[in-house]
Amino acid sequence: MILSTLADAHRSAGLHPLFPTVFAWLAAPPALPDGRHALAGDQLAVIVESGVTLPRSAKRLESHRRFIDIQVAVAGGEVMDWAPLAGLAEHTPYHAERDVGFWHDPSNLASVQVRPGWFTIFWPEDAHRPGLHLGSDPAAYRKLVFKIAI
Repeated sequence: MILSTLADAHRSAGLHPLFPTVFAWLAAPPALPDGRHALAGDQLAVIVESGVTLPRSAKRLESHRRFIDIQVAVAGGEVMDWAPLAGLAEHTPYHAERDVGFWHDPSNLASVQVRPGWFTIFWPEDAHRPGLHLGSDPAAYRKLVFKIAI
């Protein structure tokens, strides 16, 4: 897992051949409605998401096998939980078509605040739970989730 700012995105650009495309796109993003938008066939897509944060109890840790996530906070911000996938107990078996599996909470769970202009990178070995309250109350957020094929 990586947490950084868009101002420092150049430091992460070399980690995958499609990361420079993502960060270049973010330099002048078009106005897109909520939903999934293909950027490079089935290799790269962006999900535009607006919503309201939820309490930790309402969400599960998730992971993906076929895609890396770059999640970029646009407005509002959120808390994201993270844990290494190794050793986690499965909650819901992996669903290949949706590329997602769900996990029980471990004792070594970490949390980060993600503010507008910040991004996270979640690799297949990273269980994560985004979209959580920054404080104790729900808050509106808007974000971009890039799905980058492994």
